[in-house]
Amino acid sequence: MYGEGDSRRRLELDGVSTKVDYPPLSLYELIPVGRWGRAHVSVAIKATTAIAEAALVALLWWTSRGHAASRGAMAGVALWLNPASLMIGSVLGYLDPLFALPAVGAVIAAASMRSALAGALVAAACLTKPLAIFTIPAVIVGLGQGSDLIAMRRRVLTALAAASAVTAIVLVPIAVDGGLRGFALAMGSLLRDPFLSANGVSIWAPVDAIGVRVPLDAARAAGAVLTIVTIAWSAAAVRSARDRWLLAALAAFAVHAYTTLAVAVHENHLYLAVPLLALASAGRPRFTGPFAAVSAIVAVNLYLAYGFGVDVGFGPPGRIAGVDPLVWLAPINAGAFVWFARVLRDEAAVTA
Repeated sequence: MYGEGDSRRRLELDGVSTKVDYPPLSLYELIPVGRWGRAHVSVAIKATTAIAEAALVALLWWTSRGHAASRGAMAGVALWLNPASLMIGSVLGYLDPLFALPAVGAVIAAASMRSALAGALVAAACLTKPLAIFTIPAVIVGLGQGSDLIAMRRRVLTALAAASAVTAIVLVPIAVDGGLRGFALAMGSLLRDPFLSANGVSIWAPVDAIGVRVPLDAARAAGAVLTIVTIAWSAAAVRSARDRWLLAALAAFAVHAYTTLAVAVHENHLYLAVPLLALASAGRPRFTGPFAAVSAIVAVNLYLAYGFGVDVGFGPPGRIAGVDPLVWLAPINAGAFVWFARVLRDEAAVTA
């Protein structure tokens, strides 16, 4: 799928040509889907994502058993019937639930200081979709609990060893077949999208829509710096309170920071924050508001990005007052992000 040597393989089907830019674990997971045959691929993909979503719901319930059992059950139902979940999987067939499952599991494992499991799940999530890297700060904070530096280092090294083992298991067959360079080129291509916004609702979407000329490399660098600084602030804010609910909120905030501040964000990139916030709201009810807001933003973003259209009498269908509705959704998302930051800061000061 990646090609051999210095050349990347180009895939062609029905006149459409493309190259693979997904990590290998997602390709392995899609092998059963491919065996359904071309006529049933769409149904098979959506069925696969529905199974992953069902497992996410079960994980939320299992994790919330005890003092947060009733809220966990409600959060599970809210995730299962969530418009964002329905749009991402059952309607549009994105693969995001496949990496969200191990990503959420990694955060839960880190909160319980199960180092090897956390590392293995983080690696599995990243090898399914690179967006899972935004759960790593929460995993590190979770594994850093306590005042014993030696124990903390041991947990981090154990997690790193487990992640390395999983990565080796997945990548060694590719390296043996000469596809490692093609894999590296494929992953690197994800950082070279030639546009400010890719149907996402980042702060760059209005800039792109109104035609302001911004040097792409400069914008990419600025977005990266803003994202890193904001995530670092959030990790520092929760360093003294590390229950699983707050760690899930930290991971969700990191995802939201990227999708709000970075360049070339796609319409589906905020989805990972939805199950993470569902988990956070099960144990810390103040996150219910950001959970609802982020869910609505993801659902509307997906709806609008696929051109279903909005006709409100101020212009042709698909535009509001003559402007792409994604441009109106971007400042709403920015406002929700600021609200989320305030709730996270306030909750970090509360001992669960």
